[in-house]
Amino acid sequence: MSEEMTAVAPEVISSLVPDAPESPETQPETAEPEVQEPDKETPPVEDGRKIPPALREAFKADPRARDRWFKGGALLETFPEGPKQAQALIAEVESLTSQFGVETLPEVFTAIEQERGEWAALDEQYATGNPDFIKNIAETNPEAFSKLMPAALETLANMDGDSYNHLMARVVINTIQQPLAEVYELLAADEKTRPAADKLAKWYRGIEDLANKQPEKKVNAEAEKLQKDREAFEKQKAQEFHTQAENKMRDYNANLVESLLTKEFNRNGKNLAAEKKANPEAFSIMVDNCFNAIRQIVAKDQTMLKQYQALLASGDMDKATKFAQARIQKLAPEAVNKIFRVFNRNVATKRVTTPQTEPQRGNGHAIPLGRTPKEGEIDWDMMRAKGLDGSSGEVYLKGRKELYSF
Repeated sequence: MSEEMTAVAPEVISSLVPDAPESPETQPETAEPEVQEPDKETPPVEDGRKIPPALREAFKADPRARDRWFKGGALLETFPEGPKQAQALIAEVESLTSQFGVETLPEVFTAIEQERGEWAALDEQYATGNPDFIKNIAETNPEAFSKLMPAALETLANMDGDSYNHLMARVVINTIQQPLAEVYELLAADEKTRPAADKLAKWYRGIEDLANKQPEKKVNAEAEKLQKDREAFEKQKAQEFHTQAENKMRDYNANLVESLLTKEFNRNGKNLAAEKKANPEAFSIMVDNCFNAIRQIVAKDQTMLKQYQALLASGDMDKATKFAQARIQKLAPEAVNKIFRVFNRNVATKRVTTPQTEPQRGNGHAIPLGRTPKEGEIDWDMMRAKGLDGSSGEVYLKGRKELYSF
């Protein structure tokens, strides 16, 4: 299979790593969650794990009372309304296991899911006009099916006369074809009855044509509108679902990138909050480049992308985003570190511990670029081959052989 056919669509990558949020200046600060103070007038409820001082002496006198105290506390934790609530739950479980012919509650859940699947399959057969639907209901209850068929044919005649005539013509052909052929031969053998034979043949050919020709499907305007409305609704639901997933990933990635940048700034004796305040536009550009760098790394992991796409398709947004977040959390530090070094080359040199070590340089013939290059423009393979990491302010760009300075 070709790579083009197996590659994940670009919109999946964009959903995983959406564009960075707006500049921090335009974003409202996240308020700290309110912590509700406990009501001082309401005494704490004993949970059975601590023994009130008033009961300690009684427990010493009767060890069984102590045991009952702890068991009662554990019971009330699970069943706040007491034994009656527990008995009601047991009765409900016994009713369900009996109804589904199983012994345990997990088996009940399995049976319910199996039954739901069977009904869903039957509903799909009916919605698509699958002949297996008729076979299923006929095999399930042959007697009821036989009683319904006359009413079904009458309804078909009223609702779709062409389809009804086509069906009945097939019944006629299959029923009288052989005896009708014998009658025709007798009539055609005599000159006097030959006109009757011709008339019979003409009638038969009309019935045969009706039986062989599938009637054209008539457009039901109301049904067509209903189908279009349903498709539009499903499309809107899918769009909202993917938008929610994209927003979750954008928020997560934004928090992750800022957290990683904070560590980079702290490691180099800088304060991220101060840098954001001093030059919010530069910070926003740096964050954009971090997102682009992460997106490029993610785009290479087709296995991850396909698994994320499959989880989204299953409708499990929580599982899909948690899976993606765990993977991006491992990939992002390297990308963010590279961008930090490109945008803060003067700071990055402070990380060199040996005073005699000079910052990395190219061949001394770098061409001034006149701007800070974007992460996606930098040819990192060439940079590694030349022993550069961007801290010198010199880079190789993709598709170009020259060394540039910025």
